[in-house]
Order: sequence, then C-alpha cells, then structure tokens
Amino acid sequence: KFPNLEQIWHNLFASCPKCNEYKGNKYPDVKPLKPDTLDYDFDYWFEINWENCKIKPNPLRDKNEQKRAKITIEWLGLNKGSRPTSRKEELDRFNKSSGGDIDRWSYLYLLERR
Repeated sequence: KFPNLEQIWHNLFASCPKCNEYKGNKYPDVKPLKPDTLDYDFDYWFEINWENCKIKPNPLRDKNEQKRAKITIEWLGLNKGSRPTSRKEELDRFNKSSGGDIDRWSYLYLLERR
C-alpha cells in the first residue's frame, strides 16, 4: 500500500508468519499498535480472557485507545482460527510442567501474566 516506505526501518512491523498472513498488504485506517516499540505495554492495551485465551481491548482505556487495540487484534488475526486454542493449550502445558526456562515456551506474554 505504501511502496515508498517498504524499506524504511521505522515502517517495518515485526510479526510472526501467521500475523503476517492475516495482515497481508492491508493497513487499517487507525494506526495499529506496535509491540516492538519501547513504550508498548501489553497490559495497558489488552486483557486476556483466561477461559478461552482470547485477547480483547482493555476496558479501562478510552474509546479511541480501545479502538486501536481492537483494530490491531483484527488486523493481525489474533483471535482467528486456532490461535486462542493454541494459546490455551500452551498455557495448560506450562501449568502442568515444572516451568523451567520460560523463554523456551511460546506465548511468553500470556505465560508471564499467569
């Protein structure tokens, strides 16, 4: 959508292959959140529904901030397909394990909050 920015460092958006697949070449009208910025704070923007491991906007934020969070969730497909189930399964495996080095697990942002 913005070919003149395709090789500009600050324009790069770090995402896993699945997120990249969902976002494709679409760019939302509202500026999405970038979790790789220094001022990013998952807990400020989002909440986790621990029963189904879906991510939702933090209800303590104002309407514009909630909209940015919602747009980011939709744009990256964070609750699409088997993604919440995968998070739930990883959380269950982690809870049943002896823990160990948390860095070897997927979904660190999820496990760190539990």
